[in-house]
Amino acid sequence: METKSFSEQNLHFNGFPFHLIRSLRRTLELRVTEEGVFVRAPKMMPEARIFKFIQEKSSWIDRASARLRFRRSVLEKKSYEDKETFFVQGQARTLHINREAGKSGWPRLIPLDNGWQVNLRTGMPEPPEFYVRQMLVRWYQRLAADVLPRNVRMRAEVIGVPTPKVVVKTHKRLWGSCNYRTHILNLNWQLMAFPQKVIDYVIIHELCHLRHANHSKCFWAEVEKYCPSYRQERLWLKAQSHQYILP
Repeated sequence: METKSFSEQNLHFNGFPFHLIRSLRRTLELRVTEEGVFVRAPKMMPEARIFKFIQEKSSWIDRASARLRFRRSVLEKKSYEDKETFFVQGQARTLHINREAGKSGWPRLIPLDNGWQVNLRTGMPEPPEFYVRQMLVRWYQRLAADVLPRNVRMRAEVIGVPTPKVVVKTHKRLWGSCNYRTHILNLNWQLMAFPQKVIDYVIIHELCHLRHANHSKCFWAEVEKYCPSYRQERLWLKAQSHQYILP
């Protein structure tokens, strides 16, 4: 009979719940997500060692949980209403909504120098914010499909690696990923809201994986060679990105 290579448990320690996943691994890993606290541990590691690890990381867990709560509160504030602010390559842009009462037809989004004008019609089957968000997302996706491949090509030439195929995707937790075997670089369209230096860092990070498939010292040295400020950009992504993306 085949045995499972992993096991899962829901446990409590010092008053807070966490999800324990045991598998054929050698190290402990801790992650705090919207779904809760996850601990990955070696299959035979004693529970006391795992609890000690969680206790040692308790301050970090508190900080990470606070960041998630703050991020959630920021995202919930987006209502896609008139005069609301969004970002394009780090620059603030304003949403202008024109409610054309009595006119028929579908809503339209018109790009402006400082943002967008959305013409909304009456009698639509969905709430207005549904159409506003849908049109904004499509606009960002088209922009990403145009801008990101050119940025990747330029950075690949500087680094000296073959230009990979760029796929613009929707990701909940990843800004980018690169498969060095298939030579495909996936990038999140939400990057288009970020400052250019942050976009450059994400692209450089992924391109460097074409030479180093892991996050070794050699990998980070390669990243630093082409993006000396990468530490600041990583911190920005952790601390600021949630204020720029479209919820």
